[in-house]
Amino acid sequence: MAPGDAQGFGVDAAELARMTIPACITVGEGDKVTPPEDTAEACMDAAGVDRAALHRYVGDAARRFLDAHFGG
Repeated sequence: MAPGDAQGFGVDAAELARMTIPACITVGEGDKVTPPEDTAEACMDAAGVDRAALHRYVGDAARRFLDAHFGG
């Protein structure tokens, strides 16, 4: 997990483009700090990525975390 304010940590679009490791960037559609349109340039799916399955995985992971830690 990393802070959403990449620019605040000196990371620009060119720096993100050089990233060669897998990354999962998750942002809420109502996020005012790191809105989706600001993170879209960093999101490029590798061949064979099932975006719908990825969204289900992230949603399920968030639900399990919240249930485990906040008694859902």
